[in-house]
Amino acid sequence: MGRYIQTVAAGLLIGKVLLLSLVVAPVLAKQLEPDCAFGRAVGAPFPAYYALGMGAACIGGRCRSMERCSWPDS
Repeated sequence: MGRYIQTVAAGLLIGKVLLLSLVVAPVLAKQLEPDCAFGRAVGAPFPAYYALGMGAACIGGRCRSMERCSWPDS
């Protein structure tokens, strides 16, 4: 179960970076004016973006540390 949670956490971290940088930002750059509107639109979700990343990293790291302490290496 711990490895599954680690994999999901890593996928979430990688997926959120790819989604923002390869999908959301280019679409907003094409749709919005390049001055202030783009910066406000991209900057608005950053608190939740960073909270999601930190949460996923903490959960993945905690599962990894529990795995090292609980189960012997194979």
